[in-house]
Amino acid sequence: MQAIFLNVGRSTRAEVVEDIRLTIIPDGMAPRFLEYVEKSKTVWDASRREVHVEYADEASPVIVSQNTVRAEMLTFKTVEPSSFTPGNYSGILSGRLFGSRFIVSAPFTFSISESHVAAWRESGGHRFSMIPIIRAEHGRANSR
Repeated sequence: MQAIFLNVGRSTRAEVVEDIRLTIIPDGMAPRFLEYVEKSKTVWDASRREVHVEYADEASPVIVSQNTVRAEMLTFKTVEPSSFTPGNYSGILSGRLFGSRFIVSAPFTFSISESHVAAWRESGGHRFSMIPIIRAEHGRANSR
């Protein structure tokens, strides 16, 4: 998931987002909780004429300065073996601000098509698909 973090607060102090979590909720099913495992980056392979994802860093906090956008590609894995089927999904990306109990969150929705599933099956797990977000909102810091 490529998440974008932006601090629009009045303080010039950098914010640190840690304990990043991803929850995916298939329509009519129980939520799936995914663990943040590493930061990644996309790399263009000219010889194969394709983009692939490479490891960049351990699952470290994201540091966000005032009015500076951080577009981090975060890799998550499921705790239990799981597969995605065509359908509509809701998700929530959340993180805790360092040194506080404040949680920032961004709910979103997306759809997975038959062609996404076919591409993943044919590649044996070595291909990814760009899935557009249907709706995204930002969450204000809160005390939950």
